[in-house]
Amino acid sequence: LEIYFACHCLGAIINPLNIRLAIDELVYILDDSESRLLFIDEPFLPMLEAVRSKAKTLEHVYFSDTKPTPPGIRNMDELMDG
Repeated sequence: LEIYFACHCLGAIINPLNIRLAIDELVYILDDSESRLLFIDEPFLPMLEAVRSKAKTLEHVYFSDTKPTPPGIRNMDELMDG
């Protein structure tokens, strides 16, 4: 909910993704929408590196799960604290 309300306040557009989609489909959606920021949780982790390496517009990835943040990804709490 925090992400949805923050996007509304910022005037940003939310582009929900389904982890059941193929990597190429996810990359197409991200690139077609020119998404620069991606919030993920643990189920998305196995696909992250493949998506990151192919997506052209993606600049930032934030982990929004309550589990420990994997290396190389920033935690959503850091963004909220800043």
